[in-house]
Amino acid sequence: MNRISVISLLLLLLSFSTVLALDKDQGARATLLKEKSITEYRAVPQFAAAELCTVRHVGDVAYEITPWLFGNEQYLAYQDPAMTCDTPYPFNVREIYMLLYFRKEAIIDFSVEVQAVDLTDPSCPFPGDTVSASSVYRFQFTPPGLWRIAIPLDSAAVVNGPYFAGFTIVTQLVDPDPQDSVTVLIEDFLPAPMPCVNYNIWDIDVGYVDLADNEDYNFPGKIVLYSAGETGGSGGYDDPMPKLTLLEPKADQRVGTPLRCWSWDHANSKIVDSVQYEYVSTAGWVRFGVDADNNHALRNGVDPSGTGPGYVVELGPAGITEGLHRIRATAYDTLMRTSAAQVDVTVDPTPPRMDFIKPSYMDTLCLPYTFTTFTDDDDISSVKYYWKKLNNDYSVAVVTLHQTDYGNVDDDAGDGNPIADGEFGEYYCGPTAGAIAVKYWFDQGYTEIMRELGHTISVDTVVERLASAMYTRSNNGTYDDFFAGGLQDYITYHGDDLFVESYFTPDYMDMRIIFEEKELLPILGLSGNPGMYVVLSGMSGLDNGGGQYAITISDPITGTSIDTYMRNGGSGSEVLYDGSWLELDIAIAVGANQHGNSRLEFGEASKVVSNWVYDWESSTSLSDDSLYYITAIGTDALFRTGISATLIRYHCNLNRVKGDYDGDGVSNSMDILFLINYLYQAGDAPIGGAHRADANCDNQLDIGDLIYIVKYIFEGGEAPCY
Repeated sequence: MNRISVISLLLLLLSFSTVLALDKDQGARATLLKEKSITEYRAVPQFAAAELCTVRHVGDVAYEITPWLFGNEQYLAYQDPAMTCDTPYPFNVREIYMLLYFRKEAIIDFSVEVQAVDLTDPSCPFPGDTVSASSVYRFQFTPPGLWRIAIPLDSAAVVNGPYFAGFTIVTQLVDPDPQDSVTVLIEDFLPAPMPCVNYNIWDIDVGYVDLADNEDYNFPGKIVLYSAGETGGSGGYDDPMPKLTLLEPKADQRVGTPLRCWSWDHANSKIVDSVQYEYVSTAGWVRFGVDADNNHALRNGVDPSGTGPGYVVELGPAGITEGLHRIRATAYDTLMRTSAAQVDVTVDPTPPRMDFIKPSYMDTLCLPYTFTTFTDDDDISSVKYYWKKLNNDYSVAVVTLHQTDYGNVDDDAGDGNPIADGEFGEYYCGPTAGAIAVKYWFDQGYTEIMRELGHTISVDTVVERLASAMYTRSNNGTYDDFFAGGLQDYITYHGDDLFVESYFTPDYMDMRIIFEEKELLPILGLSGNPGMYVVLSGMSGLDNGGGQYAITISDPITGTSIDTYMRNGGSGSEVLYDGSWLELDIAIAVGANQHGNSRLEFGEASKVVSNWVYDWESSTSLSDDSLYYITAIGTDALFRTGISATLIRYHCNLNRVKGDYDGDGVSNSMDILFLINYLYQAGDAPIGGAHRADANCDNQLDIGDLIYIVKYIFEGGEAPCY
């Protein structure tokens, strides 16, 4: 089964009216159905939390009508909840069922709807206007047999009297021969046909045909079509329908595998049961994962955060082919309501992602030097190399905002807006951190981000806009998916000049590249007691000798700028806050679409076998004994890019002895042991950088280098490259 999209029945029938001009008088007859074993096929799981009352005015399956069902048509059954449910009204119709018999395997699309009752003729109920409809669902029936198909409405049809349950066979059947067709089923014969109960429409010009009173064939019993719902209105629930958005992947994005799918219910429903992820293939929608726990961290600066990003599923490389795919996420709540979001993406198991062979991270090098990268993508057409100096003290100018200046309820904004008084200031670290990022990019010249109706709005207004988009008040804090989604919604409605990227469990070097090399402004989601959001505004130097790195944050909780430390640990990295190490779960980085990065190009690579190499001969721009980002940007034939960066130390005032890997000034047997330890025992890299282990200059680190250095030391062979 797969859910496709909402389609109006009237539009459907109009679209196919020329196809549907069929004569159903082709010798239809009722044949006793021998198969009585029913297989149930549900469009969505049956949720125990929804106690439904079945509205069924028909007996068990007894006969099939053949030939009759040709597809692209709708069947309707009169339903009266008062006949089967106690004190039913108002009645919420949730789900519709129909039994069909399949003579062979089939893939068919269905939808359902509820129609009002037209009592123009009080003695004969007739289908009226559509009250609620479902999306279209695709079912694959294997093996053939008797199937009960259950499909939920997208939103409940609230009725205060009888209604018609409609079941649409969307697919035009290729071979409607009686021996191969799908057949419509009825109960046992009635004493006489019962008009005004079942209708069928297959031609918009013919209109609704009473199945018990028509010119083609009068059904001797009622079709097995019925519904179910909740009595007494909402069933005790007043949660909104889910409203799903895909945060990742983004529309028209080129993605690699594993493919991470992350969605957000921005209706803030509390009764979403699960989110199902699918991609479309030639056989229809294929489910590749379900997230039914929705573990997501609530960060409010007061309480422990918990962990998890929300509804996330990963699709591995074996699960999807290369090419253009439609990815869909569908939320199901406990009332069997659904909401879907879908995007088109290009899946490329070998995206234009560059991997450095030389230099390695923190290699020491001097020009001339041969830079070498590798990519699995055969479509790469060019690779360019860039450099940017790592500043010992890199910072950006951001404002400090105090969260308790916001979240006001009693019209006294200066009272600290405390939780104890029913206000929200102490929960506002999320929207306040978001506003700090918005104000930063406003100050860089992207002024539309703080304009509404032609006027610049205040930072206070930005905070409250974000709090609303992130549902901070109703949730007493902010979830990561609500933060990322709410911030993106705010950006979309304020010029759309910025973008949001999310990084799960980044380490220190990841953050350094995000912040300084990519020039994005990261908001850090920290877990622990309490969980919180802060804005990264500065990074200083490298390891202080104890595995810690100095950073500066703009802290919404205190309204101040704080110098503190980051260290690698846990699943990524941790930040020291108020004496405790808090794990960095997520960095939500904000950038500007038209921002020009200050990295400088130094060469375009040539392809040598499977690698991309560039010989940088000399430069007057590089300072000795300094750290630099080296970035490779690959571009494929469709102008899609992949970026990779590493960090090196540029230092030329060294007279290294070739083959001296342990740094003692001579090349001897100890260097052979050093190289063995590095290549095969995960030991330290050669002094001066891992690239120096490439003794034979073939851009590979393997046994060939070991043989080369052995011959050099013991047999007087040629000197190694480094």
